[in-house]
Amino acid sequence: MTNFSNVAADTSLNGGITAAATTLTVVSSTGYPTVPFNIQIESEIVRVAAASGNDFTSLTRGYDGTTAAVHNSGVSVQHVVVAEDMTTAFHDNVDGEIDAVTAKTAAVAADVLLIEDSAATLAKKKVLRSGLFPFIDSPVGATLMGISAGAVNTDTYTTAFGYQALFGNTIGALNNAFGHKALFSNTTGSKNVAIGYIALQANTTGSFSIAIGQATLSANTTGGSHTAIGYRALFAPSAVIANATTTALRQTAIGQETGQASATQRNDIVAVGYRALIDANDTVAVGSGAQALHANAVALGKGIVTTAASQIAVGATHIEMSEQTAPGVGAANTGRLYLVDNGSGKTQLMIQFATGAAIQVAIEA
Repeated sequence: MTNFSNVAADTSLNGGITAAATTLTVVSSTGYPTVPFNIQIESEIVRVAAASGNDFTSLTRGYDGTTAAVHNSGVSVQHVVVAEDMTTAFHDNVDGEIDAVTAKTAAVAADVLLIEDSAATLAKKKVLRSGLFPFIDSPVGATLMGISAGAVNTDTYTTAFGYQALFGNTIGALNNAFGHKALFSNTTGSKNVAIGYIALQANTTGSFSIAIGQATLSANTTGGSHTAIGYRALFAPSAVIANATTTALRQTAIGQETGQASATQRNDIVAVGYRALIDANDTVAVGSGAQALHANAVALGKGIVTTAASQIAVGATHIEMSEQTAPGVGAANTGRLYLVDNGSGKTQLMIQFATGAAIQVAIEA
């Protein structure tokens, strides 16, 4: 064992030493630890086994692969950590080392780890290496940290942090799970990111999803290509777990308890805002409580609800435009609405058709 100190001051030799000397004196030993400890004098490492004040004795010269040498009075002396210290600081036989712990009837101040058999006794108890350091036996390239994280994982590019994160993953590739039971049930789903308590917990084969937040996308099983951010997003829309996303595709939900307005699985939807809801494919709801309930509809604004398919619902509001240069023509069967100056200081509302025809809709009075 080697002792260390964070406050050992650099000092210097108080008198020269030969290459064979086994004692030396320093100008000051302030902050030095109890023996044994290591010092460096020029390029030589010296192990100190005994010390009294500024006198260091029982020296091992040329320690840790260095060469004993002559050193003149006044050269620098530093307390150091050496390569051997780093080697002995790591243990690769935790099972065996814990087995070797002697049973004690009471704790002592020097104990670093107490492994208790019960509240009443302090008998030794074996702890499996996988329980203390679950990442040790991970596939090369995988990072697994936490009790039973990635317990059966074989993928080399997986990252799991937290109790039973990615617990069931077998060959699912390039997954990242952070949090208690995040991606717990995943088996072959790939390229998912789950951050938060039970995020994507039920996912099995779904791929390409991102879930950030507590219980976010927690009920999804085979659906994929989702982006969900927020507390219980796509899991308990408007606090209704029965409407959770499970098998749908390509859903984007940002906000607390956003998602589907019914249990029917919908594809290609966007819901942004507190409890924003959708109930048809290809819909967008933006705003706190906004609801897009019809196919190809858009609800914009707090509490706005669509009433028909292919509708943009904005509620009691208006669209403000500014004059501009006439736009070019669009694709076939389209029109572009815009404002221009008519040349006499009046504002015209115009529509530009794909044929090139520009028709006046209204003009400033």
